[in-house]
Amino acid sequence: ITVSLLGLEMAIRGRFSQSFDNLLDIVRQVMRQTSRAQDQDAEVWQLVDLPAYAPPASISALLLDSLLDRAQRMLDMNDKTTHETLMHTFIATSEPLWTMIGQWLHDGMPIQASGDKREVPSYSSLKDEFFIEDNQLFVLDPDYWDEGFVLREGDSESGRISSPIPRFLQPIASYILSAGKATGLLHALGVLAHSKSQNECTLASRMSTFSSLIDEAILQDMTQLSSVDDLSHIVYDEIVPRCRTSQGQLAEVVIKECKINYHLSAIEDIYLMKRGDIMSRVAETIFAKVSSLLWLRNSNGITDPV
Repeated sequence: ITVSLLGLEMAIRGRFSQSFDNLLDIVRQVMRQTSRAQDQDAEVWQLVDLPAYAPPASISALLLDSLLDRAQRMLDMNDKTTHETLMHTFIATSEPLWTMIGQWLHDGMPIQASGDKREVPSYSSLKDEFFIEDNQLFVLDPDYWDEGFVLREGDSESGRISSPIPRFLQPIASYILSAGKATGLLHALGVLAHSKSQNECTLASRMSTFSSLIDEAILQDMTQLSSVDDLSHIVYDEIVPRCRTSQGQLAEVVIKECKINYHLSAIEDIYLMKRGDIMSRVAETIFAKVSSLLWLRNSNGITDPV
């Protein structure tokens, strides 16, 4: 048996095809695209020690999109070995982000009532790789419910990084954001804690890993999943029902416990003149209060105007 470097290279290529070449090329492109202009000619092992140009969420999204695009290209070229390796790498790389989504859906947004940041539980702190951003607002801020937690935006100035949200998650990103806000409010109201004590279904209680979700989808359809549309449909069917569960629970609390229909009816009676006598009753109540106050001040010998 003749042992040579050429034989070793041929054996590796026979087993792994062009997997390692494509992975190195993807890492090189992502790191150069997210590095400073003066560092883009450096090699991968040099870029590791240099400061990144883009935020971590944008780098993660670009890496996932690049892996998925390259896997689709290899499948079109009928290189199934490289395609399987790239998809395995893509799934393993997506797992931390998928875990962040499950944690956000389960824990919801952290609600701070004051300036003491120690009140926020450690499990609720959002990581820099997550596509939802904490603007560090407090619950008493008038913009808290709209601007407290938002989807991260891309680098609009340079245009080098399009979006910090991976393309296969973009159709459901707004659902995830709204569900986390609803879950956080339900936690603050103590509604979910009561539901858990009754062993009811809660968000993300049975959320599977991303790899098991993809494996199950492949077994059901008996096809290779590598396109953005295929993955978007899978995660949509998995995530959106959970999001609607939290939103439905919050709607039930608002309707039943907060009696929003009663308040809306009162607003209609006053401002939309739904009932003609409602304004006269308001006026009579106001004048009665003024008359009682005048009588009280006159009885005490106070002659100043009210």
